[in-house]
Amino acid sequence: MTAKLLTVEQLYKPAVADALPASTRRLKAFNDFLGQERAKEAVLMALEMPHDGYNIFAIGENGLGKRTMIKRLLAEAAQQEEAASDWCYVNNFVEPRNPIVLELPAGKGVVVQKSMTKLWRAISRAVQASFQHESYVGRVEGLKATLTQAQQDELQDLALEAEKRQLKLVLRTPGGHGFSPTTPEGEVMNIDAFNALTIDDQQHRKTAMHDMEKRLQKLADRLGRMEDQNRDQVQKLNDEVTLAAIEPLIKKLKMQYEDLTSLVSYLSSYQQDIIENVDLILNSQELEPDAVASVSSDNAIPSRYQFNVIVSNNPKKGAPVVFEDLPTHYNLMGHVEQVTYMGTVATDFTLIRAGALHRANGGYLLLEAEQVLEQPYAWQGLKRALRSRSLKLSSLEQMLTLTGTISLEPDAIPLDVKIVLLGDRETFHLLQEYDPELQQFFKIRADFASAMPRTVENEQKYAHFLADCVAKEKLLPFDRSALMALIEESARAAEDQQKLSLHASSVGDLLREAHYWAIHQQEKQVNAAHIRHALAGQERRRGQL
Repeated sequence: MTAKLLTVEQLYKPAVADALPASTRRLKAFNDFLGQERAKEAVLMALEMPHDGYNIFAIGENGLGKRTMIKRLLAEAAQQEEAASDWCYVNNFVEPRNPIVLELPAGKGVVVQKSMTKLWRAISRAVQASFQHESYVGRVEGLKATLTQAQQDELQDLALEAEKRQLKLVLRTPGGHGFSPTTPEGEVMNIDAFNALTIDDQQHRKTAMHDMEKRLQKLADRLGRMEDQNRDQVQKLNDEVTLAAIEPLIKKLKMQYEDLTSLVSYLSSYQQDIIENVDLILNSQELEPDAVASVSSDNAIPSRYQFNVIVSNNPKKGAPVVFEDLPTHYNLMGHVEQVTYMGTVATDFTLIRAGALHRANGGYLLLEAEQVLEQPYAWQGLKRALRSRSLKLSSLEQMLTLTGTISLEPDAIPLDVKIVLLGDRETFHLLQEYDPELQQFFKIRADFASAMPRTVENEQKYAHFLADCVAKEKLLPFDRSALMALIEESARAAEDQQKLSLHASSVGDLLREAHYWAIHQQEKQVNAAHIRHALAGQERRRGQL
């Protein structure tokens, strides 16, 4: 095989100097996908598809800037959309194990939470004042006096009847009331005196005592019913007083949020539960501390009446864009925390915590595919949520062991989210081979190129891209010679004179290091010598064997 001489043009292709500006100072920032037209087209199509499964799997080498580019597109799309709803959990007073979820307009969750806190404080003051008012105290005392008088009258009638039969109603301790035979003078007869009576007289007295004991037992039952009736009357009075104290306050809040039907319905249940559990207010100092409320931000409010806002969105910022860098099962799907108090484990709806899917609901979620696959049950949980289009909290402990402590089963939240998975080509193909459901949930493949054709037009675009990086990093301006050196180095990195590398990460490193050498040499802008110095430094650092 004969050797063939190569021309200088074949060995080295310089950048076109006349097509480049004198400095990056004169270039506008590049706000587009450099050389990624195909990937951009795929992403835009996915964002406009409202159907299920049109999520995105972005493929490309690490360092291409996939995340940065996609986040920019998502942010632009999110600004054109309405802000997502707020999501809150409240107590289910009928079935506490199944907390109720409330969907509120963006930004309303925290506002309503503050209103509920103020409402509870106002209710507490109003109820305590009502139960301390002299009119209430007088009515309760009246009911008690009526009961006492009725009991005394009944006992007095029975005592008079006993006297006619030579018996006396006495209080025995601890057996309560009973009857004893009496002497002609009306005094209780002792045992010796009783034994001195004739057999017939003793039998007559015993029969009378037995008969009166039966009547006393019937009277005791009747008195017990009278006490129950009195207790019911006091309870009815308490309910009336409580309702009169709290209804105007709750009605005012209902009118304030009359357009939020789910909240109005909850307030009705809230009102009824306070009436049934008014002792939580009246005896707040005597009751044992609430284990869950003790760890909340406002432990003065019993946990059953707290308002748990798990997701709050800014109504002025459009749809949410969330990147989760640690996509564990709990961080994705949310979870229910538990507290340990005096040796026992407790939980309730106030300890429900949102996951990334909750925060991104109504918007966009970015995930690193490899990190999702590394976390146990994270991939399965993500697919389950997409399949059901809902977010249902489940205990990972129960999933793994089929046992575990009794936990909550909160209402599921409807899911409407667009997911973007970021990964390299190998991860995508492995997942495609071993999980046939991948195509069902990620129908759009955005393939990011690692290089683009090297034309004069693309060299100009590359210069704009470099100017964008310089502006973002707040570096010194790069002159024409520096831009030429960077373009030529990009071709070397692509290992092809006719292509330019799109590896944004390595370019960013080179820009920052060249800036360092220019500052070190007290220059006002970066030139080709600084680029060569930075490249030499990289080579020197990597050259140790």
